[in-house]
Amino acid sequence: MDGGPIHLSFDLWRNPPVNSDRELQFEFRASVARGSDVFFGHKFRIAEVSASDGGKTVSGMGTCATCHSAGAPRWMDIGTSKVAASTASPELPLFRITCNTEATPRAYAGRVIYTEDPGRALISGRCADAGAFVMQQFHGFAARAPYFANGSAATLKDVVDFYERRFKLGLAAQEKQDLINFLRVL
Repeated sequence: MDGGPIHLSFDLWRNPPVNSDRELQFEFRASVARGSDVFFGHKFRIAEVSASDGGKTVSGMGTCATCHSAGAPRWMDIGTSKVAASTASPELPLFRITCNTEATPRAYAGRVIYTEDPGRALISGRCADAGAFVMQQFHGFAARAPYFANGSAATLKDVVDFYERRFKLGLAAQEKQDLINFLRVL
């Protein structure tokens, strides 16, 4: 290994060895390579993601790899567990967390949070940690459904659709399928 970025290892998938009966395999490999381009290169606006390791918020332009990489904060709240009381899942408990009026950061002072899973707040007791979970590694990701700490995504398509809604990624249908295929091979 040369120590370069890991995503470059998918370049071999772009031009696999030629074999007449492997056209489907070739197209799948090309899709995976395009999916790696989406994961590592498609920029979108990241907003309102709490990084609970230091109480900071991750925001600005980024890619999927901005949060899903070894250097990203370990505990993050991407919004999967915070819900409006009226849209809560009937299968899950709904917790009402009322933050102390002296809570820090000040954005949480006196705030009421509804969540289906308090996340790290159960450990720390801090409102800023409500809904924060350890970011999962992607090794064998496709085999570990359902996804997210609350199990709200049954398929990889559901995961991609969640991020499309959450961050308004602006992905075309083919880009979504390419990203799903990329996640399937990790």
